[in-house]
Amino acid sequence: TLTLRRGPESESLLLIGGFSPNFGFLQSVWEFDLAAESWTELETFGNGPLGVYGHSTVYHVPTASFYVFGGYTYAVNRTFISNKLYTFHYPSQTWSVLPTFEEYNPPRMQLPQPRFLHTAVTTDEFLLVFGGRSVTPTTQDSLIAYSYACNQWIRLLSKDVVVVGNPPPAT
Repeated sequence: TLTLRRGPESESLLLIGGFSPNFGFLQSVWEFDLAAESWTELETFGNGPLGVYGHSTVYHVPTASFYVFGGYTYAVNRTFISNKLYTFHYPSQTWSVLPTFEEYNPPRMQLPQPRFLHTAVTTDEFLLVFGGRSVTPTTQDSLIAYSYACNQWIRLLSKDVVVVGNPPPAT
């Protein structure tokens, strides 16, 4: 994904992951400096995704971190659809895997479900994830939120919820 980072003194785009027919899963992080119009490969530290595509990435200004969720991931000579949430702290260039606390997110709740080709947006308090594809060849129509302050996933919309109202008309 290509994600905008707005800092107090500079702006850049970070390219995280991807897939190439020639090189397979890409695990490098590249930064495009908007002012200098140049690319730089970043030296990163910690436990980031070994290779990922079809994921979502958002930049969370209060923590100066990128949050990378889901996607197809490469590990130990196989691929799988991920439900992992990674954070990349921009100032230290350090990756972390954020744990899911099973006492709050028990396996029966299936939060977060593995998915790819979904979309995500952020607010200061929440990461919101919608749609995508899962292990079965069907699309996800669920809306889930991740609370940055609590490291907690919350189901906001599922098949059991009746949506009230109509979408705005097309313009």
